[in-house]
Amino acid sequence: MNFFITNGTAEYMIKRYLEIGTDKLILLQGDDTHVLIEETTGKGHFANPRKYEIMHSSGTLQQDGIALLTHVHVDKEDRLEFEKQAYSLCQDALLLKGLMAFRILKPIKANTYCIYTQWHDEADVEMWHLMKQDLPQPNIAYNANIFISKNYTKKYLVPKLEDIYLSLELTLGIADDQDN
Repeated sequence: MNFFITNGTAEYMIKRYLEIGTDKLILLQGDDTHVLIEETTGKGHFANPRKYEIMHSSGTLQQDGIALLTHVHVDKEDRLEFEKQAYSLCQDALLLKGLMAFRILKPIKANTYCIYTQWHDEADVEMWHLMKQDLPQPNIAYNANIFISKNYTKKYLVPKLEDIYLSLELTLGIADDQDN
């Protein structure tokens, strides 16, 4: 299964989301950019996406909640070790209430893995952060040589479909009650 990620301005990403189909994509809203994600067995709908193979999948992606995308740069020689430890982290996360979806994404052409988690709300995200602190640190964390550069996590709102339509109406200056 393939997983594609692309990003852009709010207006453009909302337009693409509605054009392609809300049943095929998930829209994420960030502070400075919007992101579209697509899971498919096919080629995908984006011109130049970041491409991943789904190594592990749990739960169903939904247009609701909070999404965390953790980007981990791993050297080619250390991929197998990283993949084992990412899978172990996934198993621990599955024990938490509020987890909607978890994906371990292996890059197709790059060295940056992505761990995608989707949560019901902020309280669930906070519980995830607390749980990660209590877990034994994987060996990989002590072997700084396997990381090409610093890892980072971005948090996104996953708006409900009705909120997306409202946002689009506000952006375009459309009001339901206008008769002019």
